[in-house]
Amino acid sequence: MSASITAIKVGGASGVGRLDCTREYVLIYLVETTDPADGSIIVGNCPGMPRRGYVYGFGNEYDLGALCQSVTPRQISKLVWEVTCQFSSKTEDPDQNMENPLVRPPRIEWDAETFLEPYERDANGKAVLNAAGDPFRAPLEREASRLILRFTRNEATFSPIEQAALANKCNADTFMGAGPGCAKLSAPKAVWKYENDVGYWEKSYEIKFDSKGWNEHPANMGCRHYAYRVAEPGGMPQKVKVLAEDENGVVSTEPVHLRADGWPLEQSEIEAGNIVYLDYQPYERIPFGPLFS
Repeated sequence: MSASITAIKVGGASGVGRLDCTREYVLIYLVETTDPADGSIIVGNCPGMPRRGYVYGFGNEYDLGALCQSVTPRQISKLVWEVTCQFSSKTEDPDQNMENPLVRPPRIEWDAETFLEPYERDANGKAVLNAAGDPFRAPLEREASRLILRFTRNEATFSPIEQAALANKCNADTFMGAGPGCAKLSAPKAVWKYENDVGYWEKSYEIKFDSKGWNEHPANMGCRHYAYRVAEPGGMPQKVKVLAEDENGVVSTEPVHLRADGWPLEQSEIEAGNIVYLDYQPYERIPFGPLFS
C-alpha cells in the first residue's frame, strides 16, 4: 500500500502570465501505486507531491509567489494515476481566510550576511603578490556577502532523525537559480503549535547561497614535492618525495607552491598569479527541489 511519483507527464507542465501580473502554473505528475486498492488520498499525499500552500517549482525554475491551490488525482489505469497540481500567485490572505494552519502558504524571507574572504587577484585581475613576486604570508581579505533564504511552513509531522539528516547538506540540483553545490541547508528547526483545534509543527528552514559554491579550495602547497633522485652511483633516477629547498639549497621552513602533479611550481608561474588550487567537497549533496516544492 504505497505510491510514488514516476515522472512529470510529457507536456504536463504549463504556465500563463496575466495582465494583472498574476501567474498560474500546472504540473501533471504520473504516480504508480503498488496496490489497486490505493485511492486518491494515498496518491495525492505520496512523497514529493506538492501540498496545498507549497511554492511552485519545476526543474530549474521557482516562483516563490505562486502557491499550490489544488491537488487533483485521477486514475488512468489499474496502478497508474495522473495528479494535477495547480499553482497561482493570486491567493487569499492566510491570516483571515485559512483557519486550518496546515493549508496556509509558507512564510518566505530573504536576508544577507557579510563575511571576510581571502583573495588572490584584485578587482582588476592583478595577482596579489609582494614586491618580490611572492604571496603574502597572511592573505589579504575583502568583504563579501551571501544571500539567505528563510522558509517557514506548517507541517503535520516532525521526525528529529529525518530533520537532523538534512543539516549541512548542499544542493545536488539547480535550486533558485543556484548551481549544484552553491546552496547549503542549515539544521531545520521546529516548534509544536496548536490552533483552531489543529496540532501542527511550524518548521523553519534556512538556506545560504554562495555563488562560488561551498567546496573548499586550498592552495596546492606543501613542505615536500616530487623530484628525481639517483639512489646509487650509476643508477637510474627515481621519482621520490623530497623536502622543499630555497634558491640556496637550504631546506625551506615555509610550504612551497606545487603544480597539480606535485612538482614545485616555477617562480614565473607564481608571479603570474597561476597558483594551483585543489577542490574538496566537504558537504554531502542532495536534491533540494523535493524539499520545497
